[in-house]
Amino acid sequence: MVVTTPTELAAVSYSASGFVMQLTGQAGHGYRVQFSTDLVHWTALVTTNLSTSTLRLVDPHAVLSAARFYRANLLN
Repeated sequence: MVVTTPTELAAVSYSASGFVMQLTGQAGHGYRVQFSTDLVHWTALVTTNLSTSTLRLVDPHAVLSAARFYRANLLN
């Protein structure tokens, strides 16, 4: 039986040092986290291979935007 963990990107905190989020997914798989200011144009924030089911990420440039949206994609 194969158990899969759903992909989830959740907000943790926001401060002057940046926006902190937590990526949850299947360990051993690759994920790409992207950001957008308009929900049309997306830019890669990080591409990673999860060694555990969760990873904490920081976007230090989030403080420079009035609004910023994030999404996570499973790569493999």
